[in-house]
Amino acid sequence: MSEWMVCHKKKAEVPYLLKTIGKSIYTIEELCFYFWQYAQLLGESFQDQSEIQWIREQLGLTALAAELSSLLQKKAEKEELAKAVFQSVHYLSEEELAIYSKNLKKLQNLSPFERNKRKADDLVCNGQYYKALYEYSLLLKEEEAKEEGTASRIYHNMGVASGRMFLFRESAEYFLKAFLAAPDKESLRQYKLAVRLCEEEIEEDVLVQEFPGAGALDIQIYQDMQTILQKKSGKIGEVQRLQELKNEEKIAEYYRNLTEILQKWQEECRGYMNNR
Repeated sequence: MSEWMVCHKKKAEVPYLLKTIGKSIYTIEELCFYFWQYAQLLGESFQDQSEIQWIREQLGLTALAAELSSLLQKKAEKEELAKAVFQSVHYLSEEELAIYSKNLKKLQNLSPFERNKRKADDLVCNGQYYKALYEYSLLLKEEEAKEEGTASRIYHNMGVASGRMFLFRESAEYFLKAFLAAPDKESLRQYKLAVRLCEEEIEEDVLVQEFPGAGALDIQIYQDMQTILQKKSGKIGEVQRLQELKNEEKIAEYYRNLTEILQKWQEECRGYMNNR
């Protein structure tokens, strides 16, 4: 980030929804952050005046809104609009702006299929799992999905999205499809983990047992499961200690702390499943 940043204190009363990644934002700094982190977000931004209207009316940044409107009317490249947003709060240094520009050019060279896959991957990263599954399902219907290894990567990431929603049976099925489409150690590892995390007892597919190194993976999965169970035990202890708050009729504090514990536990579990 830039060595110094102008912090705009105004927070919008009505958030702006970044539909591509399913995030609602309240400040200009948040808009800068998502433009910087997700270059492909720019492709679906500034399609009309809605973002500019939000910047003007909700954030009170009239000068920036006027500059963006002028650029939009001149049909300037979207990169120029993004730079105007960054420079309004000195969010990026000159070096970082050059990197951003380079990333945009790389993105423009990708096929629509690859850009849509990146969009789906970003949805997973942002916790928009159902949307990601829908986008992946559309990608599987495309001709490019028949290319070597492509369907496997998509199925793998569908397994990640399902697993992060704790839908472990569905997750195992997707990881198995990924493995069968293109045998891969990571898809196999996550398939085995999903099988063990599933509440219903399901048998491992016989085909995975023939994969070299499958036995060594079982040892790793056992260790992962022990770690997960230890953390679960610790969280249960934390929840039990919260009972004192409930007994003291501090109900709001009890539920706030309970929510924090459960959210942390969920994030720790999700960390065991990663995209390809």
